[in-house]
Amino acid sequence: MNIPEHYGLGLAKEISRAINLMRSEEDRLGQLFYFSAALGESGRILNYHWDPTLALFHVTLQAVHSSANNRIQSVESRREPGVYLPPNFMELLVEALQEAHKAIVESDDHRLMRVMTRLAELAYVCTGNGYYLYKKGAISLDRINSESLSTGSG
Repeated sequence: MNIPEHYGLGLAKEISRAINLMRSEEDRLGQLFYFSAALGESGRILNYHWDPTLALFHVTLQAVHSSANNRIQSVESRREPGVYLPPNFMELLVEALQEAHKAIVESDDHRLMRVMTRLAELAYVCTGNGYYLYKKGAISLDRINSESLSTGSG
């Protein structure tokens, strides 16, 4: 991202807070609420300093938040029986935020793009078709390999 250092540090700090709060919360909607802090902070920074990579990060976070929220609400209201979130979804979301934090602190746009790919994948498994692909094994939600994010392999 091409943003002033103080904005990058502020975003990293807010992501770190969100991660800690998500870890301390057991309720999925509560965890998603804390996740939205990263989304909010990225939007605030865009108001002061435009950057296309930051905009992509913001929109990606927005997609994850919206998709996960819709899925949780559908499950709780029984609107779409049989379509759930993967059991480790929130853990993987926290993991992706941790990797985004590292990428932002290290100013590693390549790594951040790979994290955004993971976030998009997490957003997609919240959809009916994404969940179907997850269940049939087409989408693998293995844990993120930090090394592969920084090197571009795997």
